[in-house]
Amino acid sequence: MKRGTVGAIQRARARFRISDFGFRISVAVGRAPAAGLVCLAALLSCCAEGFASEPPEQAELIRTDSRSPFVHRIGLYDEGGGAINPADKNAPPYSPRATCGKCHEVGTIGHGWHFNAGVTGSTQGAAAASGSAQESEPPSVRTGTGRPGEPWIYTDAATGTQIPLSFRGWPGTYRPEQIGLTAWEFAKSFGRHLPGGGVVFPSEVADPPGVSRWPLAGGLDIDCMLCHSDDNRHDPAERAKQIERENFRWIPTVSLGLAVVRGDTSKLPDDFDASLGPNPDFPEQQPPRLEYDKSRFDADHRVLLGITKRPSADRCYFCHSVREVGEGAPQPWHTDDDVHLRAGMTCTDCHRNGIDHMIRRGYEGEPTRSGDAAAGTLTCRGCHLGETAAGAALLADATARPGRLGAPTPLHAGLPSYHLEELSCTACHSGPAPGMAAKRFQTSLAHALGIPTRTRHELDDPAIVGPVFLKGADGRLAPHRVLRPAMWGARTAEGIAPLAVAKVARMLRKPLADAGRTPGSNGPLTPDQITAGLKAIAPSMTAGEQALYLADEQAYSLAADGSLVAVKDERAKLYAWPIAHDVRPAAASLGAGGCVDCHADDAPLYAGRTVDASAGGTGEAAGTTMLDARGVDAALARSWNRSMHWRGAFKVAACIGLGVVAWFALAKGLTACANWMGRS
Repeated sequence: MKRGTVGAIQRARARFRISDFGFRISVAVGRAPAAGLVCLAALLSCCAEGFASEPPEQAELIRTDSRSPFVHRIGLYDEGGGAINPADKNAPPYSPRATCGKCHEVGTIGHGWHFNAGVTGSTQGAAAASGSAQESEPPSVRTGTGRPGEPWIYTDAATGTQIPLSFRGWPGTYRPEQIGLTAWEFAKSFGRHLPGGGVVFPSEVADPPGVSRWPLAGGLDIDCMLCHSDDNRHDPAERAKQIERENFRWIPTVSLGLAVVRGDTSKLPDDFDASLGPNPDFPEQQPPRLEYDKSRFDADHRVLLGITKRPSADRCYFCHSVREVGEGAPQPWHTDDDVHLRAGMTCTDCHRNGIDHMIRRGYEGEPTRSGDAAAGTLTCRGCHLGETAAGAALLADATARPGRLGAPTPLHAGLPSYHLEELSCTACHSGPAPGMAAKRFQTSLAHALGIPTRTRHELDDPAIVGPVFLKGADGRLAPHRVLRPAMWGARTAEGIAPLAVAKVARMLRKPLADAGRTPGSNGPLTPDQITAGLKAIAPSMTAGEQALYLADEQAYSLAADGSLVAVKDERAKLYAWPIAHDVRPAAASLGAGGCVDCHADDAPLYAGRTVDASAGGTGEAAGTTMLDARGVDAALARSWNRSMHWRGAFKVAACIGLGVVAWFALAKGLTACANWMGRS
């Protein structure tokens, strides 16, 4: 029987239903006169509209205002606002939005940094309504742009595709819809490392018209316990498993270990109506059902949640882990944590936020953009040097002086002050020590670190390398991780745009396989494979369009004779985001070994390669050096570097010269004094 027939059978059991605050009535045809049903439905609809038109009174939210953590022994509520009885065999999943919203401003929280990607136009209004500090922030801060960060990366190794994605408008990134990804497809692909809300919550998304699975799966609501759990009961890997099964609505309950879910939404047809229960014609099509662990609840159906305001670094690491891979990568036990963690700190000691959850990212310039001068005390310079956006005006405040959180004030003995103007603190202190070839990395967001698998390989795409020393938006040199985008696109009169990735996969998998791109292949496409791909795409181009492959800062196209032509194109340039962690101690910083750590012709800062042949694209960029990537005059750099070899001798000569000058000055002074005494 076809999927549509399943829906027809269920819809035959017509009903009138209203749901508000957990109040639901279902009436099957034949159980009451039709006129009575119509009147009842109309009455209840009016009541529902009345309830919906009255927003919750924010002033009545419960608060303690104590540094002592509140013991969260609380009742749980479903998405309609109804209290959950774990003994009920049909008990629904709990809703963080409804449960936490009893005491917390979930509307304001929902526009924080981790949740506001993809949400447009609503942030300012929500902040104003709640009296949040966000109201005074510039639009760029409210919408979460700022310094470019790590993007989501759509990867399809079979077609040689790796595209940086972001909702934040960072230069060099694309919005998911530009490559044909709907919000639903984005949630399925990347929801494993999203805390929920925003683009993956149905009320915030705008998928194109058509059949939608959001009603069946529910939305990925903000799961507060993902960050605020103070123990290991909350399981992010279980969350990822349920996303694959499309059991979105049940995730907060199951991840927290309060229940297990029986059923798999991904196996249900698009037109399945879960409110009608199992379909007798298809017993295998069962809507998900929960079995609560009753031992977690007390006699009043309350559950004790271990919650902390100061999440441990382990909670952050699920989404923010980075590991070096490839030849020469160190064993885990050879590496050290960030020096701040070794000192007993945790991530949120610096990356702080208020109820608005606008996490302070800690980069230079953020305080000016946010209008929050106090945020400057949480940057490297603000904490260690006392440099803030407001300058000396804040130095009267103890928190704005050097040494906040016990931070030592660096002496930088022998370091010309010019370096502090041209280099970021991270240039010397953050990330792995640079080598003559950029190292390859895997990250949580790009390679699903934290998700158990037997198939992850060290050379899996996307290819991310670093540290690469480039100038940031503030003009200072800083270490970056870089990705070389690779995508299939079309040139039109309006410019170049990427092709929908589903279309690319459908058209190119076989031609590329015939050209030698075997299943499981990683790394760059060969020129022959690019040629085969362009020939396969060309027939689908309309008048005035030209098929392209963008990689290695080149746009590849076919000439009239069918040969491959490459032209330098900015749209294919590398995408870079700064490295902030792990921070190394002073003894392991650049410069600890002297000036030649950086100022030498063979120093990694100048001669190190930005990408090796395994790192993506066609491999033609393998020889690019960091000097080339920064666009620095090579002759001038060499002259400056070589002068460093004579720096010691120059210092000696300068001291001798100063001594001679001082001797003559002293002699002249004594002579003048003697002459003056003689005249007296």
